[in-house]
Amino acid sequence: MNCTKSLKTLTHKQAVFLLGAGHRNSIMQKIKEYNSNIDFKLNWKFYNPEDSIK
Repeated sequence: MNCTKSLKTLTHKQAVFLLGAGHRNSIMQKIKEYNSNIDFKLNWKFYNPEDSIK
């Protein structure tokens, strides 16, 4: 089941979506486009390991 169908058919309170770093920028762009075309918005949080090294 793809993510869009899952969002429409299942009830979620929280979820984790894991992907490789090479896909990060394209997924972030697709999320922006998707969120501009739907009635509800998802609260996406992106983890950047660079931010945790301080």
